[in-house]
Amino acid sequence: MPTPHSLGEPTECWWEDINRAGTEWYQTCSNNGLVAGFQSQYFQAVLDREWQFYCCRYSRRCPYACWLTQEYPGHYGEDVDMVLYSQGYYIRGASTTFSGVDRDRQWKYIICRMTEFDCQFENF
Repeated sequence: MPTPHSLGEPTECWWEDINRAGTEWYQTCSNNGLVAGFQSQYFQAVLDREWQFYCCRYSRRCPYACWLTQEYPGHYGEDVDMVLYSQGYYIRGASTTFSGVDRDRQWKYIICRMTEFDCQFENF
């Protein structure tokens, strides 16, 4: 994912913890980070993927005005088609549920704005 121009270059980046296939998962980037990428690995035994976020922090900016989106996709078995139309909002994390019957996931994304100034908090 390209770096948002308004945030400048990332100060540091890291991989967050991996979820376990077949389970619910809630992950927010630590250290005031934003999701800059992700990776997954498929496990045939449970017909699911393990996910991991790549997070980056930008200077000492902090997220605020965060909210959780509706579920994507709307129903198990559908493709995800999400567009974030609001300028100045970024993905900070996600919550996901897994259906053992449908062998599929639904996602809710944590969307935040970022301060225009350096903040002093370690994790907001």
